[in-house]
Amino acid sequence: MRRTAILAARTALVLALAAAIADLSLPAGAAPRVRLHLVDRSDSVSRGPKDAPRPADADRVRAYDQEQRPPGDTVLWASFGREIAFESTAVDGTETNLAGAIEAALARNPTEIVLYTDGRADPGRSLLLCRARGVPVHVFPIGPGLVRDVRIARLDVPTPSAAGETVTIDVTVVSTYDVKVPVRMGQDLQEISLTAGVPTIVPFPGRAPGEFTVTIEIDDACPENNTTSGLVLAPSTGKKKVLALTNGSLDQPRFDVERSPVFKDPRDKDIVVLDNVLLSRAEQGKLAEWVEGSHGGLILLGGPKSYMLGGWAGTPIDQVSPLRAKRDQKVAVVFVIDCSGSMNAPGRLDVIQQTVHAWWMGGFFESGDYVAVYPFPNDQGRFIESPKELNKLVASGGTFIAGALAEARKKLEQVAAPRSQIILLTDGETSEKETPKMRRDEGGLLEKRGIALAVVTVGKRIEIGVPIEIDDWKKLDETFRGLLPETIENHKEKPGMLVLHEHPVTVGAAGVALEWMNLTSAKADAQVVGTVGKAPTLYPALAFRQAGKGRVGAFAYERPDPGLLARSIEYVAGNAASGVRLSIDPPVVRARGIDPTPLGPFYSGSSGEKGDLAFKQVLSDTWEAPLPAIRKGTLLVQCGQARAAITIPCEREYEALGVDLKALERIASETGGRVLRSPAELSGLPRPAPSASRSGRPLFLVAALVLVFLEMALATFWKA
Repeated sequence: MRRTAILAARTALVLALAAAIADLSLPAGAAPRVRLHLVDRSDSVSRGPKDAPRPADADRVRAYDQEQRPPGDTVLWASFGREIAFESTAVDGTETNLAGAIEAALARNPTEIVLYTDGRADPGRSLLLCRARGVPVHVFPIGPGLVRDVRIARLDVPTPSAAGETVTIDVTVVSTYDVKVPVRMGQDLQEISLTAGVPTIVPFPGRAPGEFTVTIEIDDACPENNTTSGLVLAPSTGKKKVLALTNGSLDQPRFDVERSPVFKDPRDKDIVVLDNVLLSRAEQGKLAEWVEGSHGGLILLGGPKSYMLGGWAGTPIDQVSPLRAKRDQKVAVVFVIDCSGSMNAPGRLDVIQQTVHAWWMGGFFESGDYVAVYPFPNDQGRFIESPKELNKLVASGGTFIAGALAEARKKLEQVAAPRSQIILLTDGETSEKETPKMRRDEGGLLEKRGIALAVVTVGKRIEIGVPIEIDDWKKLDETFRGLLPETIENHKEKPGMLVLHEHPVTVGAAGVALEWMNLTSAKADAQVVGTVGKAPTLYPALAFRQAGKGRVGAFAYERPDPGLLARSIEYVAGNAASGVRLSIDPPVVRARGIDPTPLGPFYSGSSGEKGDLAFKQVLSDTWEAPLPAIRKGTLLVQCGQARAAITIPCEREYEALGVDLKALERIASETGGRVLRSPAELSGLPRPAPSASRSGRPLFLVAALVLVFLEMALATFWKA
């Protein structure tokens, strides 16, 4: 028996080694099926007759398939529209992203995809990916077979060649059935007869520059593509378009100037001149964004409503300007705050704390400035030198103003700053132990030390310093807006002679004696071409700077010489130079003439789209860029002074409705799938191919090794 067992082990060992040497293959196994149901839930499949197949029908087919699936198979599902959502029906249906949906589905490693759609979308490269992966796409048509729909397919909007000229707008209308419809543009109404599938052009002559709206007055399956708005561009005048935000006049006959005392949208202008008009921070932001992003030009003129006096410090205007609103002059400010018991009522000390904190942290003060708060009464004589500690102020005790001013004076005497200021905030309720003489003596010492004193009161007036009386502490923020800029020397009367330096703008211009100017400082990347004074008191008066894609010029004085201003406008608007002719010929934007790239071509859509155009040269005098994909509305392309516009009449989702059987057949045929007509056909779909046979050599070698040890064990431990 022992001998027989050993012999059997040796025989098996020889057979295993022989199988390994021959590299016998192992039999192939059946592959499991992973079916993914991909349901189109875009808006287009919901149009048309109610009895047409809908996404809800696809859900029932998918649920039935899940119930009937054989053991070992997997059924997945997802919905798509603008994006894809797995195991969910919640998607944005305003667009059909078929290509993205199929590619995302492939990431789940299905063996086949069942697609429910109307075929009204481009699958892109997704079909090639499916074929390369061996994943067939079987298609179920959903959506209406025929939709009663009339739509605006195209608008041809020419641009007048001269002022006062009108143009004819051609509106192309298409219908899926024979019908007679009225088409309206403003007061002009035309009734036309349409034949199914035949485009019809409806002309509307006599249209002047400006916006217009076209409407097909019919109740059909898709009202979203029955109306659209467009734009007739104004003819080019050959002059640069200037928007002057001013309360005065701007005599510049070389330019096409529009004057406005309030902010206006500068999108159709080459340059904006800001002349002593106060803008809100939001308006400043819009102006700065236009300059930096749209290659626009901006000229800033000095005056009492500009730079520091106009509150530009730390604003978007300050960010794009070549001249900083605030001088490079360090200041020292101590807020002496009355924290006596009389300030304990709501709306007093709490409002002061909030307002001082806002100004301390709001960008007015800069690194190097000394700012502190001295609350009184103050037994420890402690100064608050961080805005985070302001919330620790508590109102209690008596009012001793002279002593508090003395402590603030001593602190400021230790700080090296060209200008020092104390701002006293009190209700004026003083202690009987403090006499007016004590306050006057301290006021005299402050004056001798060159420390300015401003006294802000709600209540009794204090007899020293510059009095500022307000009736409510809630007005403190407004008070600071007028008071704090005076801490810095921000303007100067009769500053001296303007000296112009060599620059294209200054050619032929002569310096003049200025009556008044804003005192500013130039940024590191600014071109300073005009100054006043001599070092160390040299003031920048005219400077230029590149801000993003636009250019900004800044005068630090009012009413510059008209010739100098005109050359400055030409220089700043240089990015908007002419020399390019634009046209939009879908799917490209075409530029002829000179290279448009240095002029920074860009586009903007009426739905908020905007961006740059990347032109490539195709002929010696022609450049082309892809037409940006925008939603319904007008797309405006601009390059220098050249402009072109095109109107997209409807959302892409509604460009065509109804099942496109040819597109569905193409999807199925290119991926090895089928067009399905009934849920019963799912069970007849071929299963995934069996997995390929694989080499058995590793398995046979392992078996041989096991048999060696088995034989050794038998020979050693099984005794005869």
